[in-house]
Amino acid sequence: MSECQYMSTILLDNIHPSDVGKVLFGDWLTYLLLEAEESLHRATLKAAVASGETNSSEGAGGREVVDNRTWANFDSPALMPRAPLESGALGWGDLTHGTDIKYKPGWVATQPGSKLLVKIDSLFDGVPPEEEVTAGVGYLVSYEHMGKAVGKCVSGCSCGNFTMNGFTKHRMSLVRLIEFNVSQHRECVVEIELISETDDLAGGTKFKIAQMAVKGRKSAVAEMLRADAPV
Repeated sequence: MSECQYMSTILLDNIHPSDVGKVLFGDWLTYLLLEAEESLHRATLKAAVASGETNSSEGAGGREVVDNRTWANFDSPALMPRAPLESGALGWGDLTHGTDIKYKPGWVATQPGSKLLVKIDSLFDGVPPEEEVTAGVGYLVSYEHMGKAVGKCVSGCSCGNFTMNGFTKHRMSLVRLIEFNVSQHRECVVEIELISETDDLAGGTKFKIAQMAVKGRKSAVAEMLRADAPV
């Protein structure tokens, strides 16, 4: 995606953000606020550790740092890198709905049995390797032609199976997030399969994945000491 295409994607005009722009700007602002909060808390923790008021195993008041990673089916600098597809996408299209004004990227399938294999990095420095982290799938929920999909971890990592229902009887369209626990692995492959079961009375089986994400929680003190350790 060129710089001009990127700007026209995230802005409706020279001022107002598009739907994708709102997501990206929100993600960016959240990141900046978390960075500012962590920086402020790091200074407090340094003083606490130096004075012996806390230790690296307890943290100050059980404080944690949340590390978030998000993947989508388009490139955006530093915010949401393109997710690598493992063995391609069988029956899924790397499609963009909407118009230049209302840009709606995502992976879309309409044929039951279609499988999407996405490789994500669920391994976090500072999180004990035996601990699970939280992964999430953002998917479209709408009132016409939508079906269901099931997800599971198939390589590198382990997680419980989960089901997503893209249909709602209410006249609305929005992206819903389902979260699940997953073990840590640098190359965690998650499979999303479109199934024939549907709640749509018209028999619709379309399903759209908007993005995937994973987050790990780590001790603020342990993270501070690790970051300040000499290389």
